[in-house]
Amino acid sequence: TFDLMHIKQHVAFPPHVQNILFLALFLGFGVLAGCFPFHVWSPDGSAMAFLLVQNEQIFLQFVAPSGGPVSKSVKLDQRFLVATLTRWRKHLYLELPGSGLWRFDPGTEDLQLVLAAESPLGNREEFDVSADESKAVFAIWREQHASLWMSDLHGEDAVRLTTGTASEWRPCWAGPGDRQLVHCSDRSGQTDLWRLSLSDRVRTQITFSIDAESADDVSPDGSLITFRRKEARSDLWLLDPRGEEPRPWQLTAHGRQDSWPTAALDGSTVVFQRTGARLVRSPHPFAAEILRAELGAVREE
Repeated sequence: TFDLMHIKQHVAFPPHVQNILFLALFLGFGVLAGCFPFHVWSPDGSAMAFLLVQNEQIFLQFVAPSGGPVSKSVKLDQRFLVATLTRWRKHLYLELPGSGLWRFDPGTEDLQLVLAAESPLGNREEFDVSADESKAVFAIWREQHASLWMSDLHGEDAVRLTTGTASEWRPCWAGPGDRQLVHCSDRSGQTDLWRLSLSDRVRTQITFSIDAESADDVSPDGSLITFRRKEARSDLWLLDPRGEEPRPWQLTAHGRQDSWPTAALDGSTVVFQRTGARLVRSPHPFAAEILRAELGAVREE
């Protein structure tokens, strides 16, 4: 039977079998339609990198932000089918769940693990790397609670950034000098975006909504935060955090699944991925389009 409720009630698959079935289904859908899980901008905004699943293989590909032919394609090991692109500094960083933070050298095509997920403190997840590549911020999950931490890329000199009963996760470096973070928190009783100053640990709530919000990216100059607001559909919103009263504005409202927005170097352009509405939610949109939005006058309103 293919009745999922019947299978759930009468069949119990051990974890290793579940993992095998997941990968089989993932590859099957990837064969039918190319899968664009995630993308990141180069440091100077002249190129973009994305992951492509096609013909039961996964590739790291590079293209100009304006579109056009792929300039470079690198085949990755199949374990990276569930990886996400985290950040492009001098090197390109990927997060592989259960493994940790990996670093890819675009010149030599060398790929190596730099920060393992497993640590004595707990499981490291949701990494971001500072502009000079000397530090990483991440969330450490213990049971259902998350806290933010910072360390060097070898896991040394780890510092806990948040304490208390609230969960804090999904940190992104914000603005020049890597002096602030934008992250998700349930400190207010719901999931909102907060800003954390690394110098004095002062927290500032920057969104106030009954909907759950998730930070995706902050432009390098700190002028733009891209985030998702989880409603009946997935629309994209923008926010300039520099004023005294930050005001979010809506970028898309098409009743479709808009995901993974990233901001250009100066915050003037946003690139995101769009798929049609579907019942089953997945972080990997199938048959997705990659779209570019030039903000221009939108930011002046």
